[in-house]
Amino acid sequence: MILSINLRAALVAAGAIGRAAHRVRPVMPAPADVAELFGHATPIPHQVIAREMSGLRYQNQLLARTARWRGTQILEPYIDADSLERLTPFHSTTPAIFLTWHVGPPFALLGAFGRLGLDVLAIRRTEEYQAPSVHVASVDRGSHSRTKAASHAVARLRRGGLVVIAGDGTDTSETFVTPCLGRCVRMARGPFALARICGVPLVPLLASCDRDGLVRVTVGEPLNGEGSGRERESALAVAAGRWLEAYLLTSPSQLRRCSLRWLLDAPRQR
Repeated sequence: MILSINLRAALVAAGAIGRAAHRVRPVMPAPADVAELFGHATPIPHQVIAREMSGLRYQNQLLARTARWRGTQILEPYIDADSLERLTPFHSTTPAIFLTWHVGPPFALLGAFGRLGLDVLAIRRTEEYQAPSVHVASVDRGSHSRTKAASHAVARLRRGGLVVIAGDGTDTSETFVTPCLGRCVRMARGPFALARICGVPLVPLLASCDRDGLVRVTVGEPLNGEGSGRERESALAVAAGRWLEAYLLTSPSQLRRCSLRWLLDAPRQR
C-alpha cells in the first residue's frame, strides 16, 4: 500500500514538475506547434495544452522506468478500475484486435491487460516491457519479422484470442493515407488487413495519465468498414482516423512529442 501511495504521489509530482519546467522554458512541445495542429478546433489554450503535454512527458518517463525496473504488473494498482469496465467483456473467447497509437502511456495498456488477466499478443518493435499475461511478437525493419508477427497474430485471432497493435508504427511496408485533424496521416495497413482477413472486430484503445496520478483506459466502439478487400481496409482506416481525431480533440494533452510530430509532418488536407 505504501508503494502504491508513493508512486501515485510521484506521478502527481512528476506532472507538476513537467508543467513548471515548460512555464520556464516553453520549447518542447512548442505552443506554436500545438496551434498549428489544432488551430481553433479546441477551446483549450494552446500554451495550456503544450504545458500539459510536458507534464505527461515527465509522468511517462516515471512510468516507463518503473515498468522496466519492476515489470508492467507494478502499474496495475494505478489503473482506474472504473475505466476498465469496458475491457471486461473481452474475457470471453471472442477474438478482437485492439488498435492503439503512441498517445498517452501506451505501455500502461500492458498493465491493464495484466490487471484483468487478459491473455494478449502484442505486436511491438521491442520486448522492452514485460507483462505476465502479454506475449510479444517483435518487429523491426526487416520484412521477415513482420511476416512472422503477422502469422502469429492470425493464428492467435483464429483461436479466439486478442491482439494489440499500433496504427502509427514507423516500420511499415504499406500504409493508408487517412484524414485526421486536417492532415493526411499515414497509418500502418497491418491492423486493418488483420481485421479483414480474420473477420474480427477492430477496437480503438488508448491509455491516459491524468493529473491525479491515475491511468485511465478508453475503449472505443468497434470500427465499421464497408466493402471488401482493400476497400474495407481503407474504410476501417478512415474510421480509425475519425476516432483518433475525436479523442485528441477532447484529450489533446495526451499527445506525446512523437505523435505530435507524426501529425504535423503529414501534409494538410486540400
